[in-house]
Amino acid sequence: MPQTLIARRLLTPQGTIDHPIITVEDGLIRSIESASASSDDSTLASTFFDIHTHGAANHDVMEGTPEALAAVSVGLLTIYDMCKAVDRAMIIEDIKLLEKSGGRSGHFRRAQA
Repeated sequence: MPQTLIARRLLTPQGTIDHPIITVEDGLIRSIESASASSDDSTLASTFFDIHTHGAANHDVMEGTPEALAAVSVGLLTIYDMCKAVDRAMIIEDIKLLEKSGGRSGHFRRAQA
């Protein structure tokens, strides 16, 4: 099911897009259009984190346990702290394990919804 995101501005490596309308489907950005105006005052930043890590806050994040994902969430608060000057109302959401290999529980890949 497609999801639509709107904001006041979108920060990209190529520059800022004012009043973006972003369509996301199956975890991928399908389109970005620009509207003439938006009542939303939030800022979006395009990011993708591909993390390979062993141990965070005394947790093996490769295991994908609730404790390990909580440690990742704490790390994201650091990102929030660095970005809050741009938009204090930003939301970091949809934290989930997509794929992992190795460890006691073996290989895991989240099924596409």
